[in-house]
Amino acid sequence: MAGIYTFVGTSIDNGTATWITSVSSRLVGAITPIVLLALTIWVMWYGYRVVTGLAESPVMNFLLTAIKISLVLGVALGVGNYQAMIVEGVQGFINGMAQIFWPGSTSLYSALDSFDQVGANVAMILWDRGSQSLPWGGWSDVFAGTVVFAAGSLVAVFALFVTAVAKMALVFLLAIGPAFIACLAFQTTAQYFDKWVSKVLNFALLQAMLAGACSLFMQIAQHFIDQISNSMQSGSTNQLADAFDFLAVCAVLAIVIQQLPHITSGLMGGLALNHGLGVARQMMGNFGAGVPQAQPGKQPSSGANRGGTIIGSNSSSDSSSGVPAYRRASNLALQQGTDRATSTAATGSGQSSAYRRKPGSNA
Repeated sequence: MAGIYTFVGTSIDNGTATWITSVSSRLVGAITPIVLLALTIWVMWYGYRVVTGLAESPVMNFLLTAIKISLVLGVALGVGNYQAMIVEGVQGFINGMAQIFWPGSTSLYSALDSFDQVGANVAMILWDRGSQSLPWGGWSDVFAGTVVFAAGSLVAVFALFVTAVAKMALVFLLAIGPAFIACLAFQTTAQYFDKWVSKVLNFALLQAMLAGACSLFMQIAQHFIDQISNSMQSGSTNQLADAFDFLAVCAVLAIVIQQLPHITSGLMGGLALNHGLGVARQMMGNFGAGVPQAQPGKQPSSGANRGGTIIGSNSSSDSSSGVPAYRRASNLALQQGTDRATSTAATGSGQSSAYRRKPGSNA
C-alpha cells in the first residue's frame, strides 16, 4: 500500500491546479470593471477632500495610497502574479512545514505513506510467521498482524480524509482569492481580506499540523512496534496484546486529528483578525488619512460642535452641554434686550409717579 497516499494527493493537486487557474482568471475578468469603478470613485472623493481642505498633506498621502493600490491590484488583477506569488506560495508553505515536522518527507502525502508503511511492514512480518504454522497454529500472529495493519491504515485514511477536506476548502479559497485581495486596496473593504487570509492560513496550517501529528505519533508508536518485533524474535506470544495496544494508540491519534481543525481555526482566527493582518494593513497606509477618526465613547471636541465662550454670558452650562455659539449669542442678546426693556419701563414708571405727586407731599 506504499505510495497510495502520494498518488491520491498528487492526483488531487494536479486536478485542482488547473481549476484554480481557470476560475481565478475568469474571476479577474469579472471584477476588473467593478474595481476600476471603485477606483474612479475614490479619486473623485479624494479630489473633493483636497478642494474643500479636508485632506492633510494631500500630495504625500495621495502618493502613498496610489503606490499601495498599485501593488495590491497588480497582484489581484494579474493572473500570473497571483499564481506565482499566492498559490505557489501557499503550497510551498504547506510542504515546508511538513518537512519541518517530518524531515524525511517531501509533502504531507509522503508523510502519510511513511506512517502507513511502518505498520504495514510489521503486519507483513506477523502474517509471514503466522502462515508458517497454519492451519494448526499461528492464528494469533495472523490476527495481530491484521489488527496492526487495520489500525495504521484506518488512521492514515482518516488523516487523508481530513487533509482532502482542508485541501478542497483551500482550493476554493485560492480560486476566489483575487476578489478578496482587491478588497485590500480600500480601507472600507480591507476587513474582507483579513478574513480571507485567516481562512487560507487556517486550512494551510491544518495540513501542516496533520504531518506533525503523524510525526509525533510515529515517535510514540515506535515503542509498541519495537515491542512487537522483540516478542517475535524471542518467540513470545505477547504480540497480540501489543497489537491491541497499538490499536489504542491509533484511536488516540484519530481523536487528536479530529480536534486539529478546531485548534487551527481558533489559532488563525484570533491571529489574523485581531493582530497580525491588522498590523500589515496599517503598514500599507490608510487611504483616508487626514480625516480624524472619532473614538468610540468620546464626544467630538471641535469648535463647530461645542462652540466658543461668549464674554458676558452666564450660560456656562449651555457651553458644557454642547449648545452652539451662535445660539448662545442670540439667547444672550435676547436676554440683554429684555433686561434693558424692563429697566426702561421701571424708570419711566418712577418718573410718571413723580410728576403726579404734588409739591411738598411725601412720597
